[in-house]
Amino acid sequence: MNCPNCSGENSDTRKFCGECGTPLPESSLSGEAGETLSETQILPWAVLRTGDIFASRYQVIEQLGAGGMGRVYRVLDKKLDEEIALKLIKAEAAGDRKTLDRFRAELKTARQVVHQNVARVFDLNETDGMPFITMEYVRGENLRALIKKVGRLDASQAVPIAAQVCRGLAEAHRRGIIHRDLKPQNIMIDEDGKAQIMDFGLARLARSVELSEKGPAEGTPAYIAPEQIENRTVDHRADLYSLGIVLYEMVTGHPPFRTSSAAGLVHKHLTQSPRNPREVNPDIPSELARIIMKCLKKQPEKRYQNAAEILVDLDRLEKDNRPHEKKTSSPSYRARVLRLAAGIAGLTAIAFLAIHNIPLKPTPHKIAVLLDLRRDVDQADASHFRGLQENIINKLIAGIPRLDFVPWKTMSDYGNPRHSDMQIGEDLSAKYLLRLYPSAGEADYRLTAHLIDASKSEIVQSFNLGPKDNYFQLEDELPEQLARALKITFIEERLRNVKLDREPKNLEAYNHYLDGMEISRDDFDEAVGHFEKAIEIDPRYALAYWALGNVYEARYNRPGHHRNKEDLDSMFWAYRKAGDIGPHLPEPHLGLGWASFYDGDNNKAFQYFQRALKLDPKNVMVNQDAGAFLRSLGLYDQAVKYLDRAARLDPVNPEPVIQMAQCRAYMGRYEKALKLTQRAFIINPVDLQVLNAFAINLVMMGRLEEAENQLQNYEKFHPENRRPYLPSALLAATRGQKEKALELISGSQENPVPENILARRWLLPESTCLYLLLGMRDEALQNIEFGIEKGFQERLMYLYSYPSLSRNARFNTLRKDPRFQNILKKQKEYYLKELKKFEKL
Repeated sequence: MNCPNCSGENSDTRKFCGECGTPLPESSLSGEAGETLSETQILPWAVLRTGDIFASRYQVIEQLGAGGMGRVYRVLDKKLDEEIALKLIKAEAAGDRKTLDRFRAELKTARQVVHQNVARVFDLNETDGMPFITMEYVRGENLRALIKKVGRLDASQAVPIAAQVCRGLAEAHRRGIIHRDLKPQNIMIDEDGKAQIMDFGLARLARSVELSEKGPAEGTPAYIAPEQIENRTVDHRADLYSLGIVLYEMVTGHPPFRTSSAAGLVHKHLTQSPRNPREVNPDIPSELARIIMKCLKKQPEKRYQNAAEILVDLDRLEKDNRPHEKKTSSPSYRARVLRLAAGIAGLTAIAFLAIHNIPLKPTPHKIAVLLDLRRDVDQADASHFRGLQENIINKLIAGIPRLDFVPWKTMSDYGNPRHSDMQIGEDLSAKYLLRLYPSAGEADYRLTAHLIDASKSEIVQSFNLGPKDNYFQLEDELPEQLARALKITFIEERLRNVKLDREPKNLEAYNHYLDGMEISRDDFDEAVGHFEKAIEIDPRYALAYWALGNVYEARYNRPGHHRNKEDLDSMFWAYRKAGDIGPHLPEPHLGLGWASFYDGDNNKAFQYFQRALKLDPKNVMVNQDAGAFLRSLGLYDQAVKYLDRAARLDPVNPEPVIQMAQCRAYMGRYEKALKLTQRAFIINPVDLQVLNAFAINLVMMGRLEEAENQLQNYEKFHPENRRPYLPSALLAATRGQKEKALELISGSQENPVPENILARRWLLPESTCLYLLLGMRDEALQNIEFGIEKGFQERLMYLYSYPSLSRNARFNTLRKDPRFQNILKKQKEYYLKELKKFEKL
């Protein structure tokens, strides 16, 4: 059987887990036939099934696990339309009213711990005599399962995780909250590599359940502090002892003490010194071994006295062992732990592709939905069928949350190349393809769909839907039929929410919406006409208002045109209407975020982007826009977090990759910027923006011949355009060709560049670098001041932010100049007053 605490395997004759000492359930308590949760021991208390509605509010999506206190489920809170975790408390605790009342009071205090490395416990509730706890749902894997998978972590992976746990503990301890049961099972690593501590405030309740099994001490035997065992006064230093054991287990693969009984573990905690972890794993740095051994001192006064002290030593260790910027053979500590987390979430292939350009391996259960159209289909039907594809993807994502579908944004970027099924599966990291073959008669619509195993190019299941009098009905049938074919639960309530928010009541309104989307980039007036007609037919059609706001935004931002306040007002009106009608849609919040940004209200913009991220944190567009917003503020390091997520979600789109490259370049990290532009070049080698950025970063890294080759490629692929001025000018400046460099940007006397275009060119940081390459320090300083003053007006960007000015090594030649120091001082004041608060988007 598997231990309910650490998931370790044990023979059926054991009474205690051989790995952690936790008492094992009796074999008679095993679960019902057919249940396949291999890491969970089914215990005798209420069982919820997928699809059940609990407490008239929570729809069960899946069971996450079970332990000493009860079962944990991932549920949809239908009232808030948000996924959370729900822990149904075991009967032994449920029957003890005094324990529950005491725990409820303690939980009120625990709820005050608000920190990115602590998963929040929301509330203790009760329905029909069954108490349950609602908690934040963290999508990822617990540290114990991760260690079990990989055997042990190297120091470069373990240290960042331990540092994050320290930060969470420091905040909890500051508020007087002690965890009392810290262990790898209570540390989640999410998809972005962020560690979060679970179950703060729950140890006291767990104690009431397990007194008869564990004796008088609270905590798990393998991770318990000596003072807890002896029932002495317990303070925050007990958590630091447990953290030492967790860190020991991360780098060696097992806790320091192991025995066949809980009593044996308790005895070792009290009487034996742990073996130095370097004796188990010689690759552990001696400083890290020292940190671990200090955490594991028997007497609390000999340990670290608070989490902040450990964090100082961990940060120093990470800094001392971090590779220098110029060394590229070994990625940073954070990059390595992020890559580890990406593997947990099934995203390693994309992260690896970004660095090594190796083909993706299909992710189990990931499905790409492709649209196959007959060659003779007319343009109007093609547009409508693309809308059908988008709607089906959105409805599949909502109705079958247990499967992973390639987002619509990725599919639209990928297009419909005539590759083999296997190649498409590798390109999109998809195990299955769902090919759609729609057709339209005079009065009905039909849909044939094939579910294909991409690796074998074999049809797994076929679906024939229709005839229907509108294609919304086809879209609604397919998710349920696919779920039935794959024997996976279909959640109808989520599909209804998508229909309510995104679908019009009238097919004609939808057709006008699609027609408007088709021409929105080419014909402003006609697009507006279609969207207004859609709204006239269906005044409650949220997406039509959103699309109307988008065309006004596009006109507001036309290059070379004066920005019209009336367009901005129209944007606000349309996005607000869309948000009022569809409050759960992220798109209107993104629109209002940008409108507020254009209007100079960054506080409002921040709130709207934050709301969009909360509504749909895995949406490509939401992450890309959140990153672009932070990039526009000059918060480049923070922007990369969201842009990287967008790039991983949509690996065939070069836009977020190029924006990341710009962020890295503006911070002076040209080597990283070059790698990113190389990655974008692999995605789309003929894109003008990609070629321009690639050439610039090659010049900045001193790879002049390669830059020249890229510029020649530009001329080859785009003979109708002149060479891009900025990389050409930087190349000339690097070669000492001053007059040529200046002329490439400003034009010649016979053919000068117009003043309005020239102003936009010179204020860029790349142009300041050009001046510095030419030794024109005065002009460089003037350009920085000009960029700070006019950056938002000319390019809707806050150029030369304090983080970039203070960290970019290209500005080192200016640092002793009093004028630069004055600029830096002012930008720091502005950053601390206006921008720093937006870093925690």
